[in-house]
Amino acid sequence: MTGIVVALGRTTKKFVETEAKDHDVTPYVGVTERGVLGAGYRYLSGSQELGYVWANSPALLVRSWRAMKLLEEVPRVYTHQTICACWFVAGIKIHSHEEQYLRHLGEKFGSRETVDIARARILATLPLEHELQAMLEIIEKNGIRIDTDEVRHVFARISPPMDTALKSIHRQAEMRLAEGIRNRNTAAVQQAKQKRSVISPHPLRREFWERLFE
Repeated sequence: MTGIVVALGRTTKKFVETEAKDHDVTPYVGVTERGVLGAGYRYLSGSQELGYVWANSPALLVRSWRAMKLLEEVPRVYTHQTICACWFVAGIKIHSHEEQYLRHLGEKFGSRETVDIARARILATLPLEHELQAMLEIIEKNGIRIDTDEVRHVFARISPPMDTALKSIHRQAEMRLAEGIRNRNTAAVQQAKQKRSVISPHPLRREFWERLFE
Protein backbone atom coordinates (compact mmCIF):
# COMPACT_ATOMS: atom_id res chain seq x y z
CA MET A 1 0.00 0.00 0.00
CA THR A 2 3.06 2.25 0.32
CA GLY A 3 3.24 5.03 -2.25
CA ILE A 4 -0.52 5.48 -2.66
CA VAL A 5 -1.41 9.14 -3.19
CA VAL A 6 -4.99 10.09 -2.31
CA ALA A 7 -4.73 13.80 -3.15
CA LEU A 8 -2.01 16.10 -4.47
CA GLY A 9 -1.48 19.61 -3.20
CA ARG A 10 -0.04 22.66 -4.93
CA THR A 11 3.67 22.57 -5.74
CA THR A 12 5.58 25.55 -4.33
CA LYS A 13 9.18 26.55 -3.76
CA LYS A 14 10.27 25.72 -0.19
CA PHE A 15 13.51 25.67 1.74
CA VAL A 16 14.20 22.01 2.58
CA GLU A 17 16.25 22.19 5.75
CA THR A 18 17.71 18.69 5.48
CA GLU A 19 19.41 19.75 2.23
CA ALA A 20 19.83 23.44 3.06
CA LYS A 21 18.44 24.50 -0.30
CA ASP A 22 15.24 25.39 -2.11
CA HIS A 23 13.19 22.74 -3.90
CA ASP A 24 9.85 22.51 -5.65
CA VAL A 25 7.87 20.69 -2.96
CA THR A 26 4.52 18.96 -3.46
CA PRO A 27 2.40 18.18 -0.37
CA TYR A 28 -0.04 15.30 -0.57
CA VAL A 29 -2.48 13.07 1.27
CA GLY A 30 -1.15 9.55 1.19
CA VAL A 31 -0.38 6.33 3.01
CA THR A 32 2.52 5.44 5.28
CA GLU A 33 4.50 2.20 5.21
CA ARG A 34 2.13 0.91 7.90
CA GLY A 35 -0.81 1.53 5.58
CA VAL A 36 -2.20 4.45 7.60
CA LEU A 37 -3.67 7.50 5.90
CA GLY A 38 -1.84 10.76 6.57
CA ALA A 39 -0.08 13.70 4.92
CA GLY A 40 3.33 14.14 3.38
CA TYR A 41 5.48 16.05 0.94
CA ARG A 42 7.90 15.09 -1.79
CA TYR A 43 10.47 16.78 -4.01
CA LEU A 44 13.15 15.99 -6.56
CA SER A 45 16.79 16.08 -5.52
CA GLY A 46 18.66 15.64 -8.76
CA SER A 47 16.99 12.66 -10.38
CA GLN A 48 15.88 11.13 -7.08
CA GLU A 49 12.45 11.70 -5.57
CA LEU A 50 12.63 12.22 -1.81
CA GLY A 51 10.07 13.04 0.81
CA TYR A 52 8.30 12.17 4.03
CA VAL A 53 4.84 11.02 5.04
CA TRP A 54 3.37 11.02 8.54
CA ALA A 55 0.10 9.72 9.95
CA ASN A 56 -1.78 9.51 13.22
CA SER A 57 -4.68 7.41 14.46
CA PRO A 58 -7.58 7.68 13.87
CA ALA A 59 -7.07 8.16 10.13
CA LEU A 60 -8.84 11.47 9.55
CA LEU A 61 -9.21 12.20 5.84
CA VAL A 62 -10.31 15.84 6.06
CA ARG A 63 -7.77 16.68 8.75
CA SER A 64 -5.03 15.13 6.62
CA TRP A 65 -6.31 17.17 3.66
CA ARG A 66 -6.13 20.34 5.76
CA ALA A 67 -2.62 19.41 6.86
CA MET A 68 -1.72 19.13 3.17
CA LYS A 69 -3.18 22.60 2.53
CA LEU A 70 -1.18 23.99 5.45
CA LEU A 71 1.96 22.35 4.07
CA GLU A 72 1.33 24.24 0.83
CA GLU A 73 1.84 27.50 2.71
CA VAL A 74 4.82 26.59 4.92
CA PRO A 75 7.95 28.24 3.44
CA ARG A 76 10.38 25.87 5.21
CA VAL A 77 10.06 22.13 5.91
CA TYR A 78 12.01 19.77 8.14
CA THR A 79 11.41 16.03 7.73
CA HIS A 80 8.27 14.43 9.16
CA GLN A 81 8.32 16.91 12.05
CA THR A 82 6.79 19.68 9.93
CA ILE A 83 4.13 17.30 8.61
CA CYS A 84 3.26 16.19 12.14
CA ALA A 85 3.01 19.82 13.26
CA CYS A 86 0.70 20.67 10.35
CA TRP A 87 -1.53 17.70 11.15
CA PHE A 88 -2.03 18.74 14.78
CA VAL A 89 -2.39 22.43 13.97
CA ALA A 90 -5.01 21.50 11.34
CA GLY A 91 -7.30 20.32 14.13
CA ILE A 92 -10.21 22.40 15.39
CA LYS A 93 -8.80 22.44 18.92
CA ILE A 94 -5.19 22.59 20.05
CA HIS A 95 -4.54 21.17 23.51
CA SER A 96 -1.87 22.49 25.85
CA HIS A 97 0.46 19.56 25.16
CA GLU A 98 0.21 20.33 21.42
CA GLU A 99 1.54 23.89 21.71
CA GLN A 100 4.93 22.55 20.61
CA TYR A 101 3.54 22.15 17.10
CA LEU A 102 2.54 25.80 16.97
CA ARG A 103 6.05 26.73 18.04
CA HIS A 104 7.54 24.48 15.34
CA LEU A 105 5.42 26.10 12.63
CA GLY A 106 6.13 29.53 14.07
CA GLU A 107 9.80 28.89 13.32
CA LYS A 108 9.02 27.69 9.79
CA PHE A 109 6.60 30.52 8.98
CA GLY A 110 8.72 33.15 10.67
CA SER A 111 6.19 34.19 13.30
CA ARG A 112 3.35 32.81 15.39
CA GLU A 113 0.99 35.44 13.95
CA THR A 114 1.55 34.12 10.42
CA VAL A 115 0.74 30.61 11.63
CA ASP A 116 -2.49 31.80 13.23
CA ILE A 117 -3.58 33.52 10.00
CA ALA A 118 -2.78 30.47 7.87
CA ARG A 119 -4.50 28.14 10.34
CA ALA A 120 -7.68 30.23 10.40
CA ARG A 121 -7.78 30.21 6.61
CA ILE A 122 -7.25 26.44 6.40
CA LEU A 123 -9.89 25.64 9.03
CA ALA A 124 -12.41 27.69 7.06
CA THR A 125 -11.96 25.47 4.00
CA LEU A 126 -13.23 22.04 3.05
CA PRO A 127 -12.52 19.88 0.02
CA LEU A 128 -14.93 20.50 -2.82
CA GLU A 129 -17.48 17.78 -3.43
CA HIS A 130 -15.68 16.42 -6.49
CA GLU A 131 -12.38 16.45 -4.57
CA LEU A 132 -13.90 14.48 -1.70
CA GLN A 133 -15.48 12.02 -4.13
CA ALA A 134 -12.16 11.49 -5.92
CA MET A 135 -10.36 10.83 -2.63
CA LEU A 136 -13.04 8.40 -1.47
CA GLU A 137 -12.81 6.47 -4.72
CA ILE A 138 -9.06 5.95 -4.26
CA ILE A 139 -9.58 5.01 -0.61
CA GLU A 140 -12.26 2.48 -1.48
CA LYS A 141 -10.29 1.03 -4.39
CA ASN A 142 -7.22 0.44 -2.22
CA GLY A 143 -9.00 -0.67 0.95
CA ILE A 144 -7.57 2.20 3.03
CA ARG A 145 -9.17 2.56 6.46
CA ILE A 146 -10.47 5.97 7.50
CA ASP A 147 -12.67 7.46 10.20
CA THR A 148 -16.03 7.33 8.42
CA ASP A 149 -17.73 9.52 11.04
CA GLU A 150 -15.52 12.45 10.03
CA VAL A 151 -16.27 11.94 6.33
CA ARG A 152 -20.00 11.58 6.96
CA HIS A 153 -20.03 14.83 8.95
CA VAL A 154 -18.15 16.74 6.25
CA PHE A 155 -20.13 15.24 3.36
CA ALA A 156 -23.36 16.36 5.01
CA ARG A 157 -22.04 19.93 4.98
CA ILE A 158 -21.06 20.09 1.31
CA SER A 159 -23.62 17.81 -0.34
CA PRO A 160 -27.39 17.22 -0.11
CA PRO A 161 -28.46 14.42 2.25
CA MET A 162 -27.98 11.00 0.74
CA ASP A 163 -31.65 10.08 0.89
CA THR A 164 -32.44 13.15 -1.25
CA ALA A 165 -29.71 12.18 -3.70
CA LEU A 166 -31.05 8.63 -3.85
CA LYS A 167 -34.58 9.78 -4.63
CA SER A 168 -33.32 12.10 -7.34
CA ILE A 169 -31.23 9.38 -8.98
CA HIS A 170 -34.09 6.88 -8.88
CA ARG A 171 -36.53 9.45 -10.26
CA GLN A 172 -34.20 10.20 -13.17
CA ALA A 173 -33.89 6.47 -13.83
CA GLU A 174 -37.66 6.08 -13.89
CA MET A 175 -37.93 8.95 -16.41
CA ARG A 176 -35.32 7.36 -18.65
CA LEU A 177 -37.13 4.04 -18.39
CA ALA A 178 -40.46 5.60 -19.39
CA GLU A 179 -38.88 7.44 -22.30
CA GLY A 180 -37.25 4.24 -23.49
CA ILE A 181 -40.60 2.43 -23.47
CA ARG A 182 -42.22 5.21 -25.44
CA ASN A 183 -39.49 5.08 -28.03
CA ARG A 184 -39.53 1.27 -28.04
CA ASN A 185 -35.78 1.41 -27.68
CA THR A 186 -34.78 -1.82 -25.99
CA ALA A 187 -31.23 -0.67 -25.37
CA ALA A 188 -32.38 2.50 -23.63
CA VAL A 189 -34.79 0.55 -21.43
CA GLN A 190 -32.07 -1.87 -20.36
CA GLN A 191 -29.67 0.95 -19.61
CA ALA A 192 -32.25 2.76 -17.49
CA LYS A 193 -32.95 -0.41 -15.51
CA GLN A 194 -29.27 -0.73 -14.74
CA LYS A 195 -29.14 2.90 -13.66
CA ARG A 196 -31.83 2.25 -11.06
CA SER A 197 -29.35 0.35 -8.92
CA VAL A 198 -26.99 3.31 -8.63
CA ILE A 199 -26.51 4.45 -5.01
CA SER A 200 -24.39 7.58 -5.44
CA PRO A 201 -23.32 10.00 -8.20
CA HIS A 202 -19.86 8.43 -8.25
CA PRO A 203 -18.85 4.80 -8.90
CA LEU A 204 -18.30 3.44 -5.40
CA ARG A 205 -19.66 0.12 -4.29
CA ARG A 206 -23.08 -0.03 -2.61
CA GLU A 207 -21.56 -1.61 0.51
CA PHE A 208 -19.20 1.30 1.01
CA TRP A 209 -21.92 3.95 0.95
CA GLU A 210 -24.33 1.90 3.04
CA ARG A 211 -21.56 1.50 5.63
CA LEU A 212 -20.64 5.20 5.46
CA PHE A 213 -24.16 6.56 5.81
CA GLU A 214 -25.85 3.88 7.89
